Amino acid sequence: MIALVMARKLISAAGPSMFLADSTPRLGGAVESWRPAAVAELAAQWAVV
Repeated sequence: MIALVMARKLISAAGPSMFLADSTPRLGGAVESWRPAAVAELAAQWAVV
């Protein structure tokens, strides 16, 4: 299970962690955010280990 923590929120110290960062598309713009797909892929791959 992946616990998604947004900016300026407290991070749990339990278990492994990863910092995922990149530019963010403008809300309501023509480009969709890459984050939901990235988090889903990380969750799928993380569960395999």
